[in-house]
Amino acid sequence: MGRNSNSHVPKTGMEKKYYNDFIKSQDYIPTVDESLKFEETTDEHNEFKVEANKKRRPKSFKEQFSEHFGEHWIYYVVGVVTLIISFFMVESKVDIARIFEKTSGIEKNIEKISSDVKDLDGKIDKEINELKDENHEQDMKIQENKLKIEYSKPEKKNNGK
Repeated sequence: MGRNSNSHVPKTGMEKKYYNDFIKSQDYIPTVDESLKFEETTDEHNEFKVEANKKRRPKSFKEQFSEHFGEHWIYYVVGVVTLIISFFMVESKVDIARIFEKTSGIEKNIEKISSDVKDLDGKIDKEINELKDENHEQDMKIQENKLKIEYSKPEKKNNGK
C-alpha cells in the first residue's frame, strides 16, 4: 500500500526520541560562512529583502467577505437604517390612507343619518300636529258629553232623610 504524502501523521514517542537524538548528534554547521566579513552600515535605504510577489494569493470567500465588510460596514449600517425608515414611511402612508378612507366613509354615513333624522323629525312633527287636531276635537266631544250628562241627570230631591 502506498504512502500518501499529503497526509500528516504525528510521530510516536519512540520516533520523537530517535529524531531528537539524531539532531543532538549532528555537528553544528553554521549557515553563514563566518570567515566572510560584511561591512556594518546604518544606511536605511540599503535593505536586503526579497522582492514581493506581484500575484495576489487566493483568498477564501469568507475571508474576502469579512475584509470587505470590515472596510465598508458603515455603508451597510446606513443602508439598513434607510431601508427600515423607508419601510415605516410606506407603511404609515398606507395606514394614513386607510384612516382617511374610513373617516370619509364615516362622514358619509353621518350625513345620511342626519338627513334621515331630519326626515323622521319632519314626519313626527306632522303626525303630532295631526294628533293634536284630532285630540282637540276628541277633547271637545268629551267635554260636550260630560256637560250633557250633567244637565240631563235628574236632580235628587232631599225629603229630609
